[in-house]
Amino acid sequence: MQSNPPGPGALVEKLPLSAAVVLHLGCGDGAALAAFRRRNPACRLIGIEPDPALAARAGAVLDQAYCLAPERDLLPALPPLDGIVVSPGACGSEALLAELGRMLSDEGVLVLCLPQGDLQAQHSLLVGAGLQALDAAEMPPFLVWRAARAPGRMLRVLSTMLPPVGGVSQVRVVEPMAGLAREPAIATALAGALEEVPDLAGAPGVFILHRPALMGALGRESLRLLIRRGWVVVCEFDDHPSQIPILHRSDVLNFRAVHAIQTSTPALAEVFGRENPEVAVFPNAISELPEPANFAAPEQLTVLFAALNREHDWPGHIEAINAASRQAAGRLRFEVVADQAFFEALDTPHKNFTPLCDYETYLGLLSRCEVSFMPLRDTLFNRCKSDLKFLEAASHRAVALASPTAYAASIRDGVNGLIFADPPALFDRLAWLAGNPEKARGIAEQARAGIARERMLAYQMRERTAWYRSLWERREALQAALLERVPELK
Repeated sequence: MQSNPPGPGALVEKLPLSAAVVLHLGCGDGAALAAFRRRNPACRLIGIEPDPALAARAGAVLDQAYCLAPERDLLPALPPLDGIVVSPGACGSEALLAELGRMLSDEGVLVLCLPQGDLQAQHSLLVGAGLQALDAAEMPPFLVWRAARAPGRMLRVLSTMLPPVGGVSQVRVVEPMAGLAREPAIATALAGALEEVPDLAGAPGVFILHRPALMGALGRESLRLLIRRGWVVVCEFDDHPSQIPILHRSDVLNFRAVHAIQTSTPALAEVFGRENPEVAVFPNAISELPEPANFAAPEQLTVLFAALNREHDWPGHIEAINAASRQAAGRLRFEVVADQAFFEALDTPHKNFTPLCDYETYLGLLSRCEVSFMPLRDTLFNRCKSDLKFLEAASHRAVALASPTAYAASIRDGVNGLIFADPPALFDRLAWLAGNPEKARGIAEQARAGIARERMLAYQMRERTAWYRSLWERREALQAALLERVPELK
C-alpha cells in the first residue's frame, strides 16, 4: 500500500512561529497556510499554486496567491521571507532551491518535503543551493528538511515543569518551549531528573527551572550540578513569593543563586530584581486563537467562574450576583469550576458545576460561555498577578468581567471588557450584560481583536530567542555576578 505524503498542515507546523512573511509553494487551496494565521495573525501569507481553480480559492484566504508553476515560471518579486514551505513535488531542482534560498531573510527557514532516499544526496542538494540543514524528520515515505541560509550556532533550551494545574504550566512552559523549537537553531526539551541533565561540553545551553523550590544544601548542590555541566540557569517564576510559605525560609536560593530570572509582569520583575538584576519580562500570551463557539443562544448569557484560589475574593460580591441573576429572570446562567462554595452560594437553578479539571476541559467550558467573572481583592499578591484570565476570555470571545486589580491596565471599561470596583458596580454590569447581549458580543470581539494584534506568543519569540542567546554570550559575567551574590556556590 502506497503511503500518502505528509499533509500541508504538518509542513506549515515547522515554520518559525515568529515569521512575518511566509511563502507556500504548492499551496493548494491555501487552507494549511491560512491556519497559521491563528498562531500569528500579523503574518503576511503568500501562496503559489499551478492549478488555476485551487489558486483562486487560495486567493480568498491568503494575502496573495499566484497561479504559476515554480519550476517553469519566474517567481514574483517578494520581500525577504521568514518561512518557505515547499510541498511534495513543488520543487526538486538545485537552481530553484538556490533561488528560494536567496529569498529567505537572515532568520528565515525553508521547509522542504522530499521522497525518502539517499540522505547524503539530499543534504548535498541543500548545500549546493547555498543552504544549511537544520534538521530532518521522517514522515514516511517522505523526509521533511528544515534549512536556513546561516542559522548560527545551535542553542539547547531545557526546562523543568511543575505538574499542570490551572494552565500555568501550559502557558509558561509547554507553549513557549514548543514555539522556541520552531525557531532556527534552537533545540528544546522538558527535563527529567537533574542528575540526568547532560554535560554541554562547551556547547550553548540554557536550563530553565519552572517555579523551583531551591533550599539550603540540597538547592546549592542542584545549582552546582547544572553550572558544572555548563548550563546558564534561569528561574521561571510568575507569582509574588510573599504568599508561598516555603519561600519564607532564610535559605531560599530561587532568585539570587541563578544566572537570570524570567517572569510575567513588570511588578514581579521589580520584586525579583531586588535579588538579581538579570530579569526578563515575557508577558503571558496566547499561542493560538480558537474559533469562537459562544453567543449561540439569543437572549441568554452564561457566566463562567473558573479561577483557582479565589475563596477570599468573591464573598463580598455574591449578593450583587444573586440580585442581578434574579432580575435577569433566567437570561443569566452560571458555569462554575472547582469552587463548590461559590456554586452553592449562587441563588439560581441556572447553574452547573465542574470539579477541578484539566486545562483543555476548562478551555472547552470557557469556549461556550459569554462572560468570564474575574474577582480579585486589592492585595500585594494579587496586584502582581498577570492578566492571563483576561487573555483566555478575550481569545475565546468572552467578555471579561473583572476587578481593577491586575486587570485595569489591560481592560478598557466598556470597550474590551467590563471593570467593577464594588458590588453595586458588579450588579450594574451584570444587569447591563443580561439586557444587551449584542453589545456584549461587540465588546468581546474588540477584546479578541486586541489579542490578535498584541498578545500572541508568536510576537515575542524573537525577543525570547535573543535573550537566551544573550545570556549564553554573557555567561562569564553572569557567573561572576552569581558567585559574588552567593559565594558558597564556588
